[in-house]
Amino acid sequence: MIIYQDLCWKNKVLAFILMPCYILLLLALSNFIYNGVFLDFTTLIGIAIGVFFINFLYPVFLKEEFSKIYIEYGDSSLIIKIKKNKSYYIFLTLLGLIAGFFF
Repeated sequence: MIIYQDLCWKNKVLAFILMPCYILLLLALSNFIYNGVFLDFTTLIGIAIGVFFINFLYPVFLKEEFSKIYIEYGDSSLIIKIKKNKSYYIFLTLLGLIAGFFF
């Protein structure tokens, strides 16, 4: 896909490694707060595969928003990206927190 080739290595790491890890961390913490126990290893691996898969497909389905965040503001710092695209990062935060309550 052409959109993956337009990303620099910093944005690839941010989009496909750090953001899924952020979602997993929020999911595990909200699950711990809600259920009082940590997720077991196999459940966490299964959820991690799902989160990384969804994050990999994100640019396919929402190409304009993804290119705005990671290509248009590609040289900006993470703080500036968060300020300019609050809805995306709020969505990721809520996704992690809400998903933690259901697993």
